[in-house]
Order: sequence, then structure tokens, then C-alpha cells
Amino acid sequence: MAEDFGERTERATPRKRQEARERGQVARSADLAAGVLLLGAFAALLAWGERMAAGTARLVRACWGGAGAPDFTVAGASAFLAQQALAAAAVLAPFVLVTVLLAFLGNFLQVGPLWAGELVRPDIGRISPGRGLRRILGPRGLVRTVMGVLKIGCIALVVYLVLARHVDPRGGAPLFAFFGEDLAGALARANRAACELGIACGAVMCLLAILDYGYRRWQHEADLRMTKLEVREEMQRFEGDPKIKERRRRVQRQIAFQRCLREVPAADVLVTNPSEYAVAIAYDERADAAPRVVAKGEGALAARIREAALSAGVPVVQRPPLARALYALVDVGHEIPRQLYEGVAEVLAYVWRIARARRRERVA
Repeated sequence: MAEDFGERTERATPRKRQEARERGQVARSADLAAGVLLLGAFAALLAWGERMAAGTARLVRACWGGAGAPDFTVAGASAFLAQQALAAAAVLAPFVLVTVLLAFLGNFLQVGPLWAGELVRPDIGRISPGRGLRRILGPRGLVRTVMGVLKIGCIALVVYLVLARHVDPRGGAPLFAFFGEDLAGALARANRAACELGIACGAVMCLLAILDYGYRRWQHEADLRMTKLEVREEMQRFEGDPKIKERRRRVQRQIAFQRCLREVPAADVLVTNPSEYAVAIAYDERADAAPRVVAKGEGALAARIREAALSAGVPVVQRPPLARALYALVDVGHEIPRQLYEGVAEVLAYVWRIARARRRERVA
């Protein structure tokens, strides 16, 4: 019994998950956010690199040409600088917007909207040497070390494979074969090589980061696990003692049962299954738009309702299909739906016809 209460074998309750989230304890991989940012940034650079280079060249020529113009004065410098600043913003805006959006999405898609005020509060324990050593030398530190070595090795291999495609084809030192090309061609080739390298490294980082995120999510779930005693105490603290809740539900059922029995004498007819279901129906032509269910029950409650109806002189009619439909479709106090009008009207007409016949017999 003590082991059951001491071992963390139970999944965290929604309340504990919410408290951990408010403290900033969520499953998050910084490598995944960095990999997405790196991959997207270099993909954007590959898509807009030539356009950005052309825009930058125009901007440089405009700056040098404007500054060297004979009519360039101090008075016109402000307008000239503002114009060139807008031109520079137009050149860089797509790339900057993409990188900012990716930096946001890389974290948002992992944890969603989150504000953890406790993370920004001063806490001297965060700089504790003992806690830092435990993080480094513990099992989690070992996993992080292995993941770091694996990441460095994979990225180094990718860098080698990408750069090997851009070495001098004539042999010799592994240098980019830029010699003998004009400046524009060399820059274009360097841009393609840099983008290819960045995209490849970003893709590898994303793949490794998926493993890292899976491990962190598993570790986060393990950290949140609770003992059976903790689950029971939390239920008592926030939802009440289960025994008290059961006693309250039992009292509510008893009150509902007594209310049903009180309404039975006012019914016009009791439709039964005959023993499984019992549904009491009342209809006042002056007040009701349609017949109403005033009481219903199944099993033992149906038997008690039947006894109350017989004691009060309420007619009992056996209509199994109609009784099942009324019990399933109509709540107590509600009017019957249109699809049951015909069946209920037939029963009421039958009951009223018998009642009139009995009144005539008594008069005679």
C-alpha cells in the first residue's frame, strides 16, 4: 500500500498541468526553434538573394552618386538619407519579416500562447553551483551531452559534403573555384553555396530537434507524474471528497425520486413497457400546447411510479414501443415531440373514452 502511494505512476491531472504551465514548465526544444529559423532564413535568402543583391547595389550606387553630386548640400542631406533608408528597408523587409515570423512560430507551435511570470522573477537558486552540477552530471546532462555531440558530428558531416561539391575541380587545395571569375559571378556562386549549406544544416538540425523534442516531452510527462495519494488529495482539494460527492448525488436522486412520485397523481395516463419503463403524461387543453411528461423512470423507479399511479387511480396503459420512445426522447416537464403526437393522442383518446363510459355507467 505504501508503495502504491509513493511511486509516481499516475498521469498528471489537468490542474497540475495548468500549474506547471503557469510556472513555465513546458516541453520545448530550443534546437527545433533554431533549426526552423535557420532553414527558413536561408530558404528566404535563396529565394530573394539576387533581388536583395541588386537592390543593395542600386542603393550603394545611389549613395555614392548622390554624395558626390556637385549640388549636394547639407540642407538636402536629410531628405537624401530618408530616401535611402526607405530604399534599404524595402530591400531587407521580406527577409526580416520571414525571419521574425519563423522565430515566433518556432516557439509558438511548441508551447502555444504562454506567459510565465515566475521565470522573470529573481531566483538565487538558478545560479546555485550545486544545482548546476547536478544538471550537468545527472542523467539529463548525459542525454544533452550525447545529443550535442551527435548534432555537432552531423552538422560537420553536412558541411564537409556541401563544401566538397564546391571545391576547385582542377584539384589541389579545397578552395572555392572563384578564381578566374568576375566579381558578380563569384558573389552569385558564393551566395548559392552559402544558401545550400545553410539549408542543409537547418534541415539536419530540424531532424535532430524532433528527436530532442520527443525526449523533452517524454521527460516533461515523467516530471509531472503523480502518486495515487497526490491524485486523491488534489481531487479532495478541488473537487471535494468523493464520499461526500456520492452522498450528495444520492440525496439529489432521492429528491428527484420524491418529486416524480408527487407528480404522478396529476397525470392523465401512465404508459408502461410494462415493467422496464414507466412514463406519466398529463395534458391540460387550456394551458398546454401539447401533452407533457410529468414523471418517468426505469427499473425499480418504474415499479414505484406504477404503484403510485394505481394508488391514485391513474389509468395504466401498456404500450412498450411508445414507453421506450417517451423515456428516451422526453425529459420530465417537457412537452412531447411531434413524432410522438399520434401515439400519445391514441392513448389519451382511449383513456378518456373509458372514463366517459364509466361516468355514464355511474349516472345510469
